[in-house]
Amino acid sequence: MKRLLITSLLVLYIILPKDGFGKNLVKIEISDLLITKSSQSSFIKLGFSKGEVLKSFGKPLEAKKAYFTKFDFRGEVLKYNGAEFYFMDGKLEAFEITNNLFVIKIKGKDNYAIVGNSLKNFGGLNNIVLQKNGENWDELLSFILNPGNRVTSIICGPD
Repeated sequence: MKRLLITSLLVLYIILPKDGFGKNLVKIEISDLLITKSSQSSFIKLGFSKGEVLKSFGKPLEAKKAYFTKFDFRGEVLKYNGAEFYFMDGKLEAFEITNNLFVIKIKGKDNYAIVGNSLKNFGGLNNIVLQKNGENWDELLSFILNPGNRVTSIICGPD
């Protein structure tokens, strides 16, 4: 039993960050997380209304009311080529991006993420905490990578 405890502690020492919990976290205010189309300068943010999204990205391929099992809420979805935007109570609550027509950026910084690229231009992606007014928010920003460490999808939604 003592040997198992020592082995477990050694494994934890090896895999945990050496500067302690939370020090490597990248904290992003949801108001600083921008979603743009690759071909235009307008952007949307979490919390935007359906009308604001339509104004920025135009008519979707499909719009419908639905229950989102992935995010566990009822609302509306706007489907575009390469992205789905999920609305709850009329506000953008979650999204999934699956091709390079859409880009995730951080306001005021050079960081960006795009499907098909590596994450080198977005820095610290393994440790992202979304915040609202300085407090941790109940949304996760996730990047799905292929074996070559290229982004295959970007998902943001309730944890």
